[in-house]
Amino acid sequence: MQPSAAAARSAAHAHTGAPAVLEAFDALRVAVTVFDAADRLIYCNRHFHYLFPSLPDHSALLGKTYSDLVRLEVACGAIAASETLEGLEGFVARRYAQLHGGEYKPLDVKLANGHIVEIKARRAANGGFVALWTDVTDLRRLAHSSAQTAAQRSAFLAELMGRLSVGADEGTSADFLRTMSHELKTPLNAIIGFADLLRADPSRFTSQQITDYAELIHAGGQNLLRLINQIMDLTKIAAGKFRLERAGVDAGLALSDARDAALPRASEKSIALLMEDLAGPYMVHADAMALRTMIRHLVENAVTFTQPRGEVRLSLKQVGGRVHITVADNGPGVDEAELRRILLPFEQGGARHHGHGAGLGLTLVKALAELHGGALSIESVLGEGFTATLELPVG
Repeated sequence: MQPSAAAARSAAHAHTGAPAVLEAFDALRVAVTVFDAADRLIYCNRHFHYLFPSLPDHSALLGKTYSDLVRLEVACGAIAASETLEGLEGFVARRYAQLHGGEYKPLDVKLANGHIVEIKARRAANGGFVALWTDVTDLRRLAHSSAQTAAQRSAFLAELMGRLSVGADEGTSADFLRTMSHELKTPLNAIIGFADLLRADPSRFTSQQITDYAELIHAGGQNLLRLINQIMDLTKIAAGKFRLERAGVDAGLALSDARDAALPRASEKSIALLMEDLAGPYMVHADAMALRTMIRHLVENAVTFTQPRGEVRLSLKQVGGRVHITVADNGPGVDEAELRRILLPFEQGGARHHGHGAGLGLTLVKALAELHGGALSIESVLGEGFTATLELPVG
């Protein structure tokens, strides 16, 4: 008997176009499964077996219903135990629910090997359906990491706003006022005291004494201005009003400038301020002024709290998509308990340690770094030094 024209066309199609399509499916890095109107499996590509190596081979799976396939995934140990907490039938029902309602929302399923597979399924006009299975482990981990970072940043800024707010709770307000009173009064007392001496009877002072007093008044004014600027910057950041003008900036040049600015103070204390040879320009995507502020604070902090005849090392390196700017000293360092809270706004370290003062310098660096999508990390062992690493996106 001669085959009908329709059968001949079907056979011709099977021997021409179909193999090419199936070969293309096998080349995909996405698992493809096709089910008929009775929900029986009629095709799965090679990547499906890559995702589920514990399942039987292709020929043993053909003809199984979707619910049988789901049960087989569980029986073969391919599915994470957390997916079947509602019971096997509950898991099957959840998988089937994806095929109803017309919305066809993607469904994430965690595998026993820790990977996460996203399933997208859609029914065809003939009642069958196609399901695509994609390994989205890296995407989900990245999203989770980004969400955690955003949550940590929000929590930090919320705490910062709370500590800067005049309407904070009584204890916080008292701490804030006590800290600010001390930090503002110290340079102000110096300024007023030396100015009063000069004003009362300048003729009794030598020119050198007048010059010395003028330098002390200038230093007190600079400290006061620095503190006020820190408070203003932190207030703007907490209120979401600190505007960055980002561009490609040479972090190596900024670090070199900060070193040059700190050299006189380092020389006074006989501190070796060492900078590693740079392999090339280290460009970061940052606000130039904010970058210089962050690096200056870190270098000044290290020089201030390193003991005489100590050492401060400055270095840069690129790690992935970030440039790491590291300032390390061999000063007194801080203990573990102090290290955990030293980055909190208005938290002070011990009188001899990093963080001494208003407790705003490192807080400001951390806030500015996170505003750039970067980070500030600190490491220290009491008696063995302190290391601060600023991470910023490559520009």
